[in-house]
Parts: sequence; structure tokens; C-alpha cells
Amino acid sequence: MRIIKYENSKGNSFYLDTNDVWIESCDFHKKSWKANSTAKKIGSKFDYYSLEERSYEVICMIKEKDKFTILDKIDEVAEYDIMKDTLGTLSIDDWSIQCGIIETETYKENLTTKLSMKIYCPVPLWSRETTRQFKIISGSTGEGGLNYPFNYDFNYTSSYIKASITNPLSYEADFRMIFYGPCEDPTVNIGENKYKVGCELEEGEYIVIDTKNSTIKKYDIVGAETNVFSLREPRDFFNKIESGENIITWDNSFGFDITIIEQKGEPKWS
Repeated sequence: MRIIKYENSKGNSFYLDTNDVWIESCDFHKKSWKANSTAKKIGSKFDYYSLEERSYEVICMIKEKDKFTILDKIDEVAEYDIMKDTLGTLSIDDWSIQCGIIETETYKENLTTKLSMKIYCPVPLWSRETTRQFKIISGSTGEGGLNYPFNYDFNYTSSYIKASITNPLSYEADFRMIFYGPCEDPTVNIGENKYKVGCELEEGEYIVIDTKNSTIKKYDIVGAETNVFSLREPRDFFNKIESGENIITWDNSFGFDITIIEQKGEPKWS
């Protein structure tokens, strides 16, 4: 059974897959890309595809016994984002999209209470995030490298750790990477791309690299934020992770996380 939830920007939520509320029909798997082109004397020159804002139509069945309590909760959660001019999040299992519920209608059909909703999505891309942690590896044998008490999928060479991460999409993906202090000039190589930030991190400090938004921010132990965009190396810094398996190397002096951000025009069926 799929888990379908709407969560507003305050963190309050309701589910659409319970014994009290369940979806009768929806069009979450409907999408329409627009082909953009430049007119020519004969035909046109293709330029690019684009995906415009859209709204989903959802019809839910409401349990008769508790229908007024259920409807009040749905309205309260959805109305918060409208009044605050913010977006909530609709999630189907581990896929999610930013949206707002802009229209609702409650009606009776064959003695059953139904709720119709129009869900507006300014950027109609569904996302799924998968995080992998890379920690400092200790336990050297002295000559031959590291001695692990279990089968670890890292390889140790004289000064660098070698690992891998997989992008499951058939195309490149954005990602976030977090460097954890203490460390100096943290550097990670992913495939052919280098990601280095030329600064020092104390214990409890960290740096967040976001390729989707092209940002690099440092946070101290109390959460104060500093823009360290100018300290990146190389200047062509925000390359995405290529499709398939990517080799990662770093000097084992610090730990870091990588969160791959998959994006699609519709959530996966499976």
C-alpha cells in the first residue's frame, strides 16, 4: 500500500491512504512537456523541452462516521499555506513535490461523501532524495593499509580512500554534499569532478554544497551561516553526478554526506 501525505509548511499533515480518507481517482501520472522551437521558412528549429506549472485533480472518499472531523482537519492543514503564501509538500512514498491545495469541493454521490481537490504545483517535478554517509575510517595495519573487521566497500591506498556512489537515473542528478569538521580545505573527487572548499572547519562546524541552487554555505556550532561561495575550487564547481556508478576519493581526514536528488516529471509507479 502506498503512503500518500500532504504536509504544510508548518509541519502539520494529513494522509490520503487511510481507512478514513482514500483516493478514488487522481492524475499524478499525467505529464506534458512542451517542445520549444524557433520558426524557420520551412518548419522550425527545435530548441528545448520545458515543463510548465500545472495542477493535479484528486477525488477522495471520506468515511461517513467521522467526516466532519476529517474535513475540518484537511481544511485547517491546507488553508495554512494559502494564508501564509507558502507551499506545502505532497509525498507518495519517498517521492515528493512542492505544492498548494488551491481548490476544494465537498459533495455527496450515491450516499458517499467525496472531496475534490485541485493541487497547484509551480514546478511540476517530483523529487526523491537518497543520502549516503562517508565516515573517517580508522584502523591501519601499518604497511598494507587498513584492517576491517567486516567486508567494507571502501578501498584504501597510501593517502586516499576510494569508494563509489550510484546515480540510479539514466541522466545526471543534482546533489547536496556536507563536509564535517574538524578539517582544513576539505576536498572530494566524484568521477572526473573535484569539489574543494578552501577554508578551515572546527569541531561541530560543517559546509553544505548544493548543486541544484549553486550555493556553498558554512555553519558554525550555533548555526550561524556564512556564504563561502568564493572559496570553491575549481570555479566550474557545480557539476552534477553522472548516471550510474561514480568513483569517489578523499583523504580520509574528515567525514561527509552525499544526498542524490532524483527528479522526474511524475512519481515512479513502483
